[in-house]
Amino acid sequence: RRFEYDFIVVGGGSAGCVVASRLSEDPKFSVLLLEAGPPVPSNINVHVPAAATTLQKSPIDWSYASIPVPSTNGRVHNLPRGKTLGGSSCLNWMIYVRGNPRDYDNWRDLGCPEWSYEKVLPYFVKSENRIRTRKEEKKPKKSKKVYHGKGGPLDVTDGAVISPLTRAFVRASEEAGLEYNEDYNGEKQEGISFIQLTISNGRRHDTYSAFIEPILSSRRNLTVLSNSHVSKINFENGKAVSLSVITSTREITFSCRKEIIICAGSFNSPQILMLSGIGPQKHLSDIGIPLIKDLPVGQNYYEHLIVPVRFTVFDPISNTVEVIKNWKTTLQYILFKNGHLASQNLEATAFFKSRKDIDRPDLQLHFLPTLGSDDDFLKLMNFSLPRKPSVGSHGMMVLPTLLHPKSVGEVKLKTKNPKDEPMIIPHFLEHEDDIQVLVEGIKLTRKIIKQSSLSSLQTTEIYDDTIQFNPESDEYLIEYIKRYSHSVYHPVGTCRMGVDSRTSVVNPNLRVHGTSNVRVADCSIFPEQISGNTNAPAIMVGEVASDLIKKDWVATQAKL
Repeated sequence: RRFEYDFIVVGGGSAGCVVASRLSEDPKFSVLLLEAGPPVPSNINVHVPAAATTLQKSPIDWSYASIPVPSTNGRVHNLPRGKTLGGSSCLNWMIYVRGNPRDYDNWRDLGCPEWSYEKVLPYFVKSENRIRTRKEEKKPKKSKKVYHGKGGPLDVTDGAVISPLTRAFVRASEEAGLEYNEDYNGEKQEGISFIQLTISNGRRHDTYSAFIEPILSSRRNLTVLSNSHVSKINFENGKAVSLSVITSTREITFSCRKEIIICAGSFNSPQILMLSGIGPQKHLSDIGIPLIKDLPVGQNYYEHLIVPVRFTVFDPISNTVEVIKNWKTTLQYILFKNGHLASQNLEATAFFKSRKDIDRPDLQLHFLPTLGSDDDFLKLMNFSLPRKPSVGSHGMMVLPTLLHPKSVGEVKLKTKNPKDEPMIIPHFLEHEDDIQVLVEGIKLTRKIIKQSSLSSLQTTEIYDDTIQFNPESDEYLIEYIKRYSHSVYHPVGTCRMGVDSRTSVVNPNLRVHGTSNVRVADCSIFPEQISGNTNAPAIMVGEVASDLIKKDWVATQAKL
C-alpha cells in the first residue's frame, strides 16, 4: 500500500466526501480519504429515515457533550456528530436547507468575495438532483435564475408522507400571517413550507452514498480508509508535509505531495489543528503543545438552539409511535420504500423575522405532527420535555429555532491526547437578545395554534406546572427556555474564514493563515451562523473547496 498521496482529505463526512470525489475526478491526482469512524454500517436504522432518532449515542456517533451551561440552568447538552463514512449526513434528520442569500452576501462583505450568494448558488445546484415527489401546492413564480439541479449526485426529494395535522399547521400559519412558500431554497426563504429532504427511493441519501460509493470502484486514484484517526499534521518550516494517523493496529505516517484538506467538522477540525500546533498561543502552551502558528482556532463557535413546545389534539390524526411503527407500515416500506418509515416525521418548516427592522429571518419553526410521547423517543431525542401525556395521546411538537445567536462559544483541548474528546464550551443564552428572540418564537407558535385550522382540533398546550409564573407571561417563557432549550446540532465557525489572521483561521481560499499546503473545508469555516440547517451548506463548502484546490494546482502544473 502506498503511503504518499497528492491530496489527503481528513474526515469522510458531508464536506469531505464531496472534496474527495471532486478531486479524484482528475486521474492525475492521487487522493486519500481518511475517516476516523467505521465503514458505512450495515445497521438498517442508518438507511431508514424514520429511524433517525435511534442513531444518537450509537457506534457512528462521536457522542460529544458540552460542559455544564450556567445560562441553561447548568444543563449538559448532548452534541452528536457523525463518526462514519458520510459523517453527520448519516446521523441527521436529512433536512435540506441552504440558508438565506443574505448569509452569503455577508460573507462577501466581510472580505470573502468568492462566497457571495451569486457565487455559491451554482455549487448548490451542481450537487443537487431535485426530484419532485409531491404535487406543488402553488406554482412558484418563474425566474431566469436556476435554483435547482437535475442530475447532480445528491437526491433532494419531498416528504413521503404529509400528515393531515401538518396540512392544518400550514393553513394555520397562513392564517397567522405567514405566506405559503413552495420553495424556501428558491427565490425567497421566508414563509411556511413543506420540507425538502436528502432521501432517495425511501432511503437516507448521505454524502458517502451520493458522492463516493457510486464512483469508488472505478477510480484507481482514490483510496478510502476508515478507522483511521488523525493525531496531528506534521509541518516543516510552516509547510504541511504529512499526517500521523492511528489505525486499529498501528500508527502510520501518510505523506502529502500537494495538500492536506481538513474536513473533520466544527469540533474535530479545530482539535486537529490545535494538536498540530496551530491555535491560541497561551492555550497550546498550557496544554504543552509546541506552537506552529498563533491563530484563534476554536473560537467563534455558533450553534442554533431549539425550544420544543407541545400541544395535544383531540382528533386522532397525529403520527403516534403506534401509527409509525406497526406491521402495515413495515410491510409497506419493505415492498414499496414509501409510507411513514420512508419519512423522518418532520414535515414542515417556516422562516420569519422576529422584528421588521432586520434583513433576514432570525427564527425558524420545525414542525412534527407527533408529541414524541414515549420514553424511548424522548431519550433518543436527547432533550427533556415538560410532563408526559398518556402513551398514545395525539398531538404535535413545534420547535422554534434561534437562527442568529449572539452568544458565542469556544472549543478547546482537554489534553494533548488525540483520542480525548475536545472541551466544548457553548455559552448558550448568555446574550439576553437570544432569549428574547426565542420568546418571540414561542409567541408566534401560540398564535398559529390559535388559528381556526388548528383550534377546531381542540388543541391544548402542555405546560410545565413547576414553573411558578403565569404561562402567558414572559417570565414563564424565559424560564421555560432556560429549562428546555437545546442545541439542534448545527455547530459552525470554529475555524473562521476571513482576511485578518487575528480574527480568523483560514483565508477566503480556505488556506490556514501563515502555513502552506493545508486548508480547512467544512462548517467550521463559516464566519457566522447561517439562516437554517447546515448540511446543505457543508456540501456546498466541499464543492467550492474542490474547485479552489483544482484551479490552484492546475495553474501550478501549467507553469511547470
